[in-house]
Amino acid sequence: MSCRTPGHRGARRTIAVTVYLVTGVLTAAAVAAAVWFGVAAVQSVWEHALARM
Repeated sequence: MSCRTPGHRGARRTIAVTVYLVTGVLTAAAVAAAVWFGVAAVQSVWEHALARM
């Protein structure tokens, strides 16, 4: 059964906003981690290349 009261609509909106915010934060964290790992990989390759010179 569903409840069609104004409070129910507000609760659904609050849940939706919370889900969007959590998704955004997790996406930003994933992008930051990917960039960090990419920079670390490039530095590792440069260290190896310079060590062979």
